[in-house]
Amino acid sequence: MKRIASFIVNKQAIILFVITVLSFLFAFFLRKIVINSDLSSYLPKTDPAVKLLDYIGEKYRGNSLAIVIIKSDDVFKLETIKAIDYLTRQFRQIDGVTYVTSLTNILDIKKTEEGLEIGKLIDEDNIPNQEVLYKIKEYALRKEIYRNKLISEDSKTTLIICRIDGDKSKVAKTIERVTKNADLQNIKTYFAGLPFQLNAVNDMIIKDIKILLPFVALVILLILYLSFGSLLHVVLPLISVGLSALWTIGLMALLKIPLTIITNIIPAILMAVGSAYAIHIICKFMEEKDENVQIRAKNSLSKVIIPVFLAALTTIIGFTSFIFGSYLIMIQQFGVFTSLGIIFAFLLSITIIPIILGNSKNLKLNQRQNLNFLNRIMEHTGYWILRHKDIVWIVGAVIGIGFLFGTSLIKTKVDFLDYFKEKSSIRITEKIMEESFGGSVPIQILIKGDLQDPEVLLAMKDFHNFLDTLKGVYHPQSIIDLIEEMNDAMGEGKKIPDTKEKINNLYFLLEGEETIEQLINDDKTEGIIQAMTAGAYNEESELIIKKIRDYIKSKNNGLYNFEFTGSAVVYQHLNQSLLKSQLISLIIAIVAIFICLLFLTHSLSASLLGLVPIFFGLSILFGTMGFLKIPLDVATVLLGSICVGIGIDYSIHFLNRYSYERKQNNPEKALLTSIKYTGSAIVVNVFTVMLGFLVLIFSNLVPVIRFGILLGITMLSTGLGATVLLPAVILKTKENKTRRTK
Repeated sequence: MKRIASFIVNKQAIILFVITVLSFLFAFFLRKIVINSDLSSYLPKTDPAVKLLDYIGEKYRGNSLAIVIIKSDDVFKLETIKAIDYLTRQFRQIDGVTYVTSLTNILDIKKTEEGLEIGKLIDEDNIPNQEVLYKIKEYALRKEIYRNKLISEDSKTTLIICRIDGDKSKVAKTIERVTKNADLQNIKTYFAGLPFQLNAVNDMIIKDIKILLPFVALVILLILYLSFGSLLHVVLPLISVGLSALWTIGLMALLKIPLTIITNIIPAILMAVGSAYAIHIICKFMEEKDENVQIRAKNSLSKVIIPVFLAALTTIIGFTSFIFGSYLIMIQQFGVFTSLGIIFAFLLSITIIPIILGNSKNLKLNQRQNLNFLNRIMEHTGYWILRHKDIVWIVGAVIGIGFLFGTSLIKTKVDFLDYFKEKSSIRITEKIMEESFGGSVPIQILIKGDLQDPEVLLAMKDFHNFLDTLKGVYHPQSIIDLIEEMNDAMGEGKKIPDTKEKINNLYFLLEGEETIEQLINDDKTEGIIQAMTAGAYNEESELIIKKIRDYIKSKNNGLYNFEFTGSAVVYQHLNQSLLKSQLISLIIAIVAIFICLLFLTHSLSASLLGLVPIFFGLSILFGTMGFLKIPLDVATVLLGSICVGIGIDYSIHFLNRYSYERKQNNPEKALLTSIKYTGSAIVVNVFTVMLGFLVLIFSNLVPVIRFGILLGITMLSTGLGATVLLPAVILKTKENKTRRTK
C-alpha cells in the first residue's frame, strides 16, 4: 500500500492532468442530459401492459391525453367559443398532436325533418351569434354524449382534449405555451393529464438540482468546517464527491441515458457514501504526527486505502444487486450508474485528497482542535459503552425488534399525484377534473371481433354498462355511442341495430369522419373503449383493475376478445415490481456482502458482526416507514440499498481499525481507540450528510421530501449501529467466548 500511496503523491502532476481532462469532458456532455419522468417508460417494452398500450397508441393515433380546461362564466359565450375555436386550430398544427376534440369541432348526430344529419355541434367555419349559441347550449346539455364528458353541467367548464403520439413532454410544453400566448380575456385555463404532470415533475427536478443541491452542499460545508476547523478539510470531501457526481451524470449524458426520478438521487447518494471515504482519509491524515505533510499524506493513505477500498467494493456489490434483482429499467440504470459513481468517488478520494493534503504547506496543527474535541467526546462514549455493554446491546436489540413490527405496515404506492403538494396547481387542476368530468387518466379496453356483428356490439355495450357501475370509472366512450345516436336519429331507438346490414349502413354514413380512426380500425375487426379515472394509481384503481379483469375473464369467447390496459394498469405493474425489486435486491445485496466479508475476514463471527449496523439500520428505516405510513415508492425503494451501502462502510472502517488495534491491545483498549478515532470520523459523516439532506424537506416533490427525512434516519441509525451497538456486541461476543473457553 505504501508503494501505491507513494506513486499517487509522486505522480501527482499526471494524475491531476487526467482528472482535469476527464472533468472538462464530462462537464461538456453534462449540458446534454435529458430528464424522463414518465414512469410508464421505466417498465420493459416486453411488459404486457406496455405492449398493449403502445399497440393502441400506434393504431389509434396516440394513447396520451393532454387536456386544457377552459373555465368562464359561461363557456357558450361568443368570446369564449371564439377562444376555444382559436386554440383548437392552433393545437391541430402542433407536431405530435394527432387529434383535437373541443366544442367547436366535435361530431354531432341529430334527427332532422330530412332524416339523419351528421355534422359539427358548432360550425367552426361559421361561428353562430350569441342567440344561436345559447340554443346550442341547451341542446348540448340535454345530450349524454356531451354532458359531463365535454361540458360541465353548469356550462362553466369545458375541455379541449389533445390526443398525443410522440414526445409527450415536448408536445405538452408547446400546448401550454400556445395557450398562454393566446392572451385570453375573462377565461381561466388549467392543464390536466399525464403529459402536463410529467412536465411539472421535470421542472421540479431541475429546480431541486439548481436550488436545493447547492443548499445541501452549503450545509454540509458548514458542518464539516465546525468538525475540522479548516476550510481546506471542508472543501476536500466536496471536491471528491462533487467531481464523482459530475463524472457520473456526465457519463449518463454521453451514453444518452436520461435522468429519472430515481437516478436524480445519485448525487445525493454519492454525497452520503462518497464523502465518508474522504473524511476517513482526512481524519487519518490529522491523526498522523509527522510534521512533513508529504510524508503524512503518504502514511495516512497507505493505512486507510484498504478499508476505503473494501468499503467501496462492498457498497458497489450492494448497488449492483439492482442490476440483477430489479424488473424496472430505471432501477437497473440506477444500480449501474450508482456503482460507477462509487468507483469514481473512491478513485478521486485516494488521489486528489492526498495530493492536495501533501501540498498544504501552511497547515496549522491547531486546526485539529475541533476534531480533538469530538475525539474526547467519543472517548467518553467508549468508556460508557464498556461499562454498560449489556444495557447497550439489550436496548439495541429491543429497538431493532420493535421497529421490525412496523415493516408489516409498509404499503407500496405509485400514485403520480402523490408527488405534488396539496396546494400545487396540478392537484387543483386534477380536483377540477374529478369534480366536473371524473378524472384525467384514461383506461383503454381493446376488443377484437367482427364489429359489424350485432352480438359483438352488444358485448361492447354490456362492457359500457359494466364500467358505468364501477366506482371511480367515468364516461366510457366508444363507437357504440355513435352507433346508438345514429340509430336513434334514424327512428330505430337508442340501441344497437339488430342486423349486420343496418350496422354497415351506419358505418357507411360515418366514413370519412376523423373521429372514427380513434375508435375502430379500417376493416372493423378491432375497436377500443376508453373511460376516465381519477389519479394514476391508488387503492381504488387496484379494485377497478381487479373487477375489470374478472369481467374480461368471464366474457371472452371465440366470438370476441377483450384486453385491458391504460396508465392505471401500467402503474399497477410498476407498483408490484417495486416490492419485488426491493426484496430481491436487498437479499442479493446482503448475501453478496456477507460472502465478501467472509472472504475478506476469513471469520464467520466477524462477518456476522459486520452485518449488525446494516440490520439495525434496515429495521429502523422500514419500521419508521411503516409507523409513519410513508409508502414504498420509486424514491423510498432506494433507501434499503443506501442503508446497506452506508452500514457496510461504517462496519468495515470500524472493524478494520479494531482489528489493527487488537494486535497491540486488549479488546477493551482496542475498542476504545476505534470508537475514539474511527467513531469520530463516522460521527462527522453521519451529522454532515444527515443535516445536509434535511434541506430536502423544502423540495416541491413529496417523494424527495420523504427521501431527505428517511436518509437522515438511515444515516443516524447506521451510525449508531456502528459506533455504539457494534462495540457492545463485540464485547458481549468476546465475553461469551471467554466464558465458554473456561
